[in-house]
Amino acid sequence: MTSGIRPGVSWVFLGILLVVSSNALGGGAQLEMRVVDEYPLVSGQIVTVELSLRSESPIVGAATFVLPELEFGVWLEQSRTSYNGFVLRDGRRVPTLVTSYAVWLQKVGRFQLPEVQVTAPVLIDGTKSDLEAAARGLSLSIQYPQVDPQPKDFLVADEAQISSFLDLPTELYPGQIIEQILTIRARGALPVSFPDVDVMPSRAYKVDRLPVDSSVDYTRGVVSSTQVVTLRYTLLESGRQMIPSYSFDWWNTDLHQFQTLRSKPYEIQVNASDVVDDASGSKVMTFWLWGILPGLVLAWAVVNYWKPMLSACKRLRSPVLPERLNP
Repeated sequence: MTSGIRPGVSWVFLGILLVVSSNALGGGAQLEMRVVDEYPLVSGQIVTVELSLRSESPIVGAATFVLPELEFGVWLEQSRTSYNGFVLRDGRRVPTLVTSYAVWLQKVGRFQLPEVQVTAPVLIDGTKSDLEAAARGLSLSIQYPQVDPQPKDFLVADEAQISSFLDLPTELYPGQIIEQILTIRARGALPVSFPDVDVMPSRAYKVDRLPVDSSVDYTRGVVSSTQVVTLRYTLLESGRQMIPSYSFDWWNTDLHQFQTLRSKPYEIQVNASDVVDDASGSKVMTFWLWGILPGLVLAWAVVNYWKPMLSACKRLRSPVLPERLNP
């Protein structure tokens, strides 16, 4: 007995059943990937890659993303804030999971961002199943910041600011130590990308740069970094002095242009020291011991012993006659 369905038709029917079965097990999953930042993208920039997973079934747990190796940069950590809920689409609620990763761009040219795969738990007819999906890759174009001449050392960031605090006592004297704290904050940059603070030498003071304190935060796909630089000044001369303004260049990825940040300069007054140093004190002591003190001793001896000394002198001057000449 033979079937009434032709072999070719049976294989097509079987393929349709497999596709339907696969969509049912996967919940009709669709993963989309996009770069949030606007062009042009530049080397050194941190961009946000958003991943949006839509399913026909509710997503009931954390998703696992498989990130490919990048030729042009480095994946950073996943955003600490993700959305897992529903999105209105064509008038109906669609279960959606949205998260993001940051990518630090390190090369220049045209590159391919490979596909990203995801596995997420979904609830299908009361049964928990694993949903799998993949996002199509993207093409990226990365370039150098366009400026002529280009600064030697600069920061690439969305936002940047610098603040300064100088701890000053009521009065300043040579030999005192004061500290200046520079706080640099940037959004869309890592602390390793911050330019060095160039210390400016001066005859009026010696300046030392203490170890830098850095911190980084990553929330909602945005990297924010803070760097605290402490400069310690040892005052060497008296008079009116200037604590200089410190500056650095940065590429604003929102405005796509170079800008310069400068800290606040300070003018200080260092008074002449009224404390005698060790060398001058030693000289004064030597002068008292060998100059003034012997003179005082001699004057005291003259005042107290001038009468006995005068009598002795008179006796020495009077002639002493032999006894036979003095009957």
